[in-house]
Amino acid sequence: MNAIIQPKPSTRPNFVTMAADALTDVKELAAAHTEQIRNEIKTETTKAISTVVMLVIGGFLGMVGLVFVLIALVSVLQSSLSISPSASWGIVALGCLIIGGGMAFWALRQIQNLKLMPRDSLKSIGESLTWITKR
Repeated sequence: MNAIIQPKPSTRPNFVTMAADALTDVKELAAAHTEQIRNEIKTETTKAISTVVMLVIGGFLGMVGLVFVLIALVSVLQSSLSISPSASWGIVALGCLIIGGGMAFWALRQIQNLKLMPRDSLKSIGESLTWITKR
């Protein structure tokens, strides 16, 4: 009984299979990171646009109201405290400069907090690349 012994197929993948699997994994990872970046940019852009719209509308309405309040304040200073018209306007202008400077400082801080670059996605890509190279 001479049976022909067939070699068992290797359970270890060959280089071509491993390279193809790695390429597929890289493609899937790149697609996932692209989607993550797209979503992150879309979210931040939406926040930035809504902030600017509210700032413009609120700023315009605030300026109209502020003009009337300041005129009334000058009138009150002149009539109630018997301050000269030029001194009344100067006091009101100084108050506006101080308050306006504080608001400008606050607005600059808000702008600096906006994330225009997709930092989370970039960090995730870096982690993935580190994982791939150590694999």
